[in-house]
Amino acid sequence: MDPFKVIIVEDVALEMKGTVEIFRSEIPEAEIVGTAMNEADIKKLFNNISQQLSLAGTNTTPNSLALHDVNDYIALNTSRHTKTSMKSLLDRFMKAPYGF
Repeated sequence: MDPFKVIIVEDVALEMKGTVEIFRSEIPEAEIVGTAMNEADIKKLFNNISQQLSLAGTNTTPNSLALHDVNDYIALNTSRHTKTSMKSLLDRFMKAPYGF
């Protein structure tokens, strides 16, 4: 099995300790990125992770799909001889389905 990263979330400290030990002993390929007991801990954990997380076997280029969409939009505007500004990019990609 290929190495992968895990974030363990448990709401009881004893269960957290047991889950961590199970991962360490039974699934050595798993790198425990962090643990969290509540929503605030989860938010802190994601804010402190310095690298982008991705699903196993997916593209490792950060935000490759978002980058592809932006490049396609710029290419479309270029083919239509339409100027692409930062404002037009923000207007397009800050609303659904891209962002809210």
